[in-house]
Amino acid sequence: MVLDTALSPDWQRLGAALAVGGLTVLAVLLLWLSTRVVAFGDVVLVTFALPVTASVSPRAVGTMLLVALVAAGGIGVVQRVRRTTSSASDSVPFGPALLAGWLAGVLVG
Repeated sequence: MVLDTALSPDWQRLGAALAVGGLTVLAVLLLWLSTRVVAFGDVVLVTFALPVTASVSPRAVGTMLLVALVAAGGIGVVQRVRRTTSSASDSVPFGPALLAGWLAGVLVG
């Protein structure tokens, strides 16, 4: 992001991307600290994925988050349907869903 900004001096876009990324990472970090819903690996993924997507465009961030949440919901539904024992985990891996959202956000944005 910094190299791209240095080649085409648009420092305002870099600042906005870092601000949006920082606020979202702070929200996810607080969610991780206060609940057991978010794993720390998800916090790390959001830390690196969101600022890059935010540097593309604000629409890319919305697309990324929407696709990631829909994909995670789909994974959760599939896990619920395929559950055979009551000892199965209730956690939904957000990493693959976040990757799908990131790809969609960068390609659409």
